[in-house]
Amino acid sequence: MTAPISPEAPPLLGRVVRSFGKHYLVDLVDGGGRVECVARGKFRLTATDASNPVVAGDEVRVLIEGSTSGMQDRRQGTILEVLPRRSRLSRKATSHQGHEHVLVANIDQVVVVASIVQPDLKLGVIDRILVATESQNLPAVIVLTKSDLLGRAERKVIEEVADVYRAVGYPTLIVSTVNGDGMAEVREQLRDKVSTVAGQSGVGKSSLLNTIQPGLSLRVGVVSKANDKGKHTTTNAELVLLDELNGYVADTPGIRAFGLYGIASADVQHHFREFRPLLNSCGFYNCTHIHEPKCAIRAAVDRGEIDEGRYDSYVGIHASLVEEEANQFKSGLRM
Repeated sequence: MTAPISPEAPPLLGRVVRSFGKHYLVDLVDGGGRVECVARGKFRLTATDASNPVVAGDEVRVLIEGSTSGMQDRRQGTILEVLPRRSRLSRKATSHQGHEHVLVANIDQVVVVASIVQPDLKLGVIDRILVATESQNLPAVIVLTKSDLLGRAERKVIEEVADVYRAVGYPTLIVSTVNGDGMAEVREQLRDKVSTVAGQSGVGKSSLLNTIQPGLSLRVGVVSKANDKGKHTTTNAELVLLDELNGYVADTPGIRAFGLYGIASADVQHHFREFRPLLNSCGFYNCTHIHEPKCAIRAAVDRGEIDEGRYDSYVGIHASLVEEEANQFKSGLRM
């Protein structure tokens, strides 16, 4: 029996679970099923300055057209409105200068995934993602993968790295999808939450999720032996229901560089948790914590109270943003 849906029917509430091109899969609330949608043209052009105005995790109002006949669902929908986002993970768009690229919206936490080896551990990338999560007041969990490839001495070094982040307040897990080390702890971190995983290509994000929920069959990438870099396997974030954990997780595309969006160089200091108690103790109110005398942050580094590697990440991030701001200023003068 065919049940036509009137074009005059009121819009329905749903959650975007995947985007592909200009089409979106939306799970309707209250068991309404899943429907493929497009975004209204005017909305796509004017709703946001982001390079991708509709993303996985967005709560939307959709107008449904079509019918359901027997086992065949012919419904299609149009996204009329994206409801205000309570949170988002973003980075700078690579193809739209000055725009925001939202990876996923309405999440409870970010799981920062980094491989210990193959590719090698890059703490600077972890710290950049953490700056982004701090700017959005998003909790973060760090998962260091491929522990099965470590010897005893290497394991000790990685435990020391993990302790640095634990001391700052980030839960940090050392795991292996091969022998199962740490996977029970990862599952508990995902329970009852909407999470997203973020990290470089090839670090094991998809393998992690496939292990947590067998049957997902997310594509797993390989690491190039020529440059120790992973190949992209996830092209768009997709929100996946974790049946046994009563939660959702989004596997985001792998990144090679995490460009920070909407964060000024002067604000980076506020996004390093261990800096905050000392920011009002410097000798100069506008201290950059890099070259000024009487700097409380640098003194804490010298005393071993702030990790030198974390401080080096701060210096690198600050310098990159100063350079970007200078380039933007020069571009403005030329216009």
